[in-house]
Amino acid sequence: MKNKVAFIVPYFGTLPNYFYLWLNSASWNTDFDFMIFTDNIINIEPMRNIKVINTSFSNFKDRIQALFDFKISLSRPYKLCDYRPVYGAAFEKELQGYDFWGHCDVDLIFGDLKKYITDEVLDKNDRIYNLGHCTLYRNCETMNNLYRICHDFDDCFSYKYAYTTDFSTSYDEIGTKYGCGLSTICERIKIKNYISLDFADIDPERFNFELVYTEGEKADYFAYEAGKIVGVTEGSEKEYAYVHLQKRIMSVDVKDNNKFYISPIWFRSTIEAVRDDLTSKEQRKQFEKAVIVRKIKSKENKLKSNAVRHYLNRVMRKINI
Repeated sequence: MKNKVAFIVPYFGTLPNYFYLWLNSASWNTDFDFMIFTDNIINIEPMRNIKVINTSFSNFKDRIQALFDFKISLSRPYKLCDYRPVYGAAFEKELQGYDFWGHCDVDLIFGDLKKYITDEVLDKNDRIYNLGHCTLYRNCETMNNLYRICHDFDDCFSYKYAYTTDFSTSYDEIGTKYGCGLSTICERIKIKNYISLDFADIDPERFNFELVYTEGEKADYFAYEAGKIVGVTEGSEKEYAYVHLQKRIMSVDVKDNNKFYISPIWFRSTIEAVRDDLTSKEQRKQFEKAVIVRKIKSKENKLKSNAVRHYLNRVMRKINI
């Protein structure tokens, strides 16, 4: 690829148990660089497209705070999701020489990104994808400052609202029932945004793999090998840019990070184990219990963060301040 692309990936706190599967899948995408900002010690062999920058959450927050003339609300790492659109400005020095920069989650497994994010796609667009788990921005003044755009959409968050509340607004993407985010704003102001469902975004409330945003699309399991990820259903296969395993509690039984299978709650080394997983009533009950626990915790967190007030603010058109 002639375009140079870098992902900014902050992660603070205990790494997910399948982090090294994510990392290995990223390393196969040699046309894309990954800058990981973390307080963890990551033990890896040298990878030409992976750079680990050891830092604290406090220092990372200071880089973002320096962009604003008001005190931002950023007391916990999860809130960083709202701040992802500022990375182009906050890490301008690190991104010198790159044509695009982006952000991504680590609860996914990459396939062959260059098959989907091509030079042609990059040349014709200023923003790639519109969901928070993987988005790219052209590295230019306009797109690097897009996050602070002033708009007249009273159902969309302003950056000042999003960045002065500890409530997670999903400002970096489409938004939620509490208000619309930057992806909605981009659509309305006609930003050249490439939107394509090249990925498998898995429904977190279904045991079997059902894709959200793509009605009726399913996979029995996923197979990863040497930089490619495919969904397998009744003998047919479909390749994806990546699979996003949002909010799933996964277990790992993998001997080779370059070849493995993904069943509903396991990373497996053998297809035989996957077939057993798919018919396991015990695993289904385990998954359903985890969903219930997560929903209860989510409601508790929303009550603590005064979600009702934010919902009423949207109803009363008070989120664009």
